[in-house]
Amino acid sequence: MSAPFGPCCKLNEYIAWALSQKCEVKDGITEDFKSLRKIIAPTGRWAVIYNKKLSDSLPHRYAATLDRNLGLDSPFPKTPT
Repeated sequence: MSAPFGPCCKLNEYIAWALSQKCEVKDGITEDFKSLRKIIAPTGRWAVIYNKKLSDSLPHRYAATLDRNLGLDSPFPKTPT
């Protein structure tokens, strides 16, 4: 399902921002060959991104969930504008 008011950002933009915040990003592949990324915040909190391409647009709620899991506050909108 797409975001009703458009996406907040692309996954590669979110990851670039996370890296600028000193987060670590690990890439992997699951048993069924789906992509798996783990973002680890400097505090040790982490978030897993499953089966998304770097070019995929993220809905607002997805960015909000990543922020909450990582304990960070990204500049991307968390609610539709």
